[in-house]
Amino acid sequence: MHRSPTVETVLLLLQSAILVRLVIRVLVTKLFRKYPCFFGYLLVACAQALVFLLVPYDSASYRDWWLITQALLTCFCALIVLELYGLILSDLTGIASFSRLYLKISIGVAILVSLLLLLVEKTPHDRYSGFMVVDRAIVTSLLVFVLLLTAFLVYYPIPINRNLVVYSIGYAVYFLAKAGFLLAVNVSNTGYRLFGIAVITASTVCMLFWLVGLSSRGEEKTLVIGHRWNREDQDKVLERLKAINASLLRAGRQ
Repeated sequence: MHRSPTVETVLLLLQSAILVRLVIRVLVTKLFRKYPCFFGYLLVACAQALVFLLVPYDSASYRDWWLITQALLTCFCALIVLELYGLILSDLTGIASFSRLYLKISIGVAILVSLLLLLVEKTPHDRYSGFMVVDRAIVTSLLVFVLLLTAFLVYYPIPINRNLVVYSIGYAVYFLAKAGFLLAVNVSNTGYRLFGIAVITASTVCMLFWLVGLSSRGEEKTLVIGHRWNREDQDKVLERLKAINASLLRAGRQ
């Protein structure tokens, strides 16, 4: 009976240990109440790591469990992005509503295009390769949104707490790594294992970053990241942002 390669096994053991500590941290600090989607993601990630360590690497059960848990993780990734911008834009409900609509449309279009490409391609696809195509489309859409949200925070002087900064940075890095992995697999299968190790490493680093950075005190600290404005310009920028938010709210009521 074969097991996963040694490097992957070591990384998964390390990731599992960090995941368990992170779940305990989120429970003890009661952050799961404010970040329920993030907490759900961590629980599914723990289940996936357990499956990877206990189920034979070259078995059909391994592939089936991978497909199930990966589909759940992708769903939670989408929910996490919704949760993330909802918290960041909590005082700008008009912009938040517009962003929610944009994200839903972009994910829907990405899934539709990927399914159409699968239908027109002559190369046969099994359920695993088909899922990878759809997963890549969803992750790419989420990555674009996270990068746009990051650029928004860099430009506009919106105060957010320290935990949200840690939360955002971790997912930006994670999505970049995963999107790069899916793109590399699509271009060439020769580096599949190498890129797989890179993604596991990146996700483990992100979880360690969350473990160190997230805390109950992080909810109380207010930060402004990115561009530094003088007080007068900052007030003008925020007023323009509030005006845009008000316009979107009026448009949404019509």
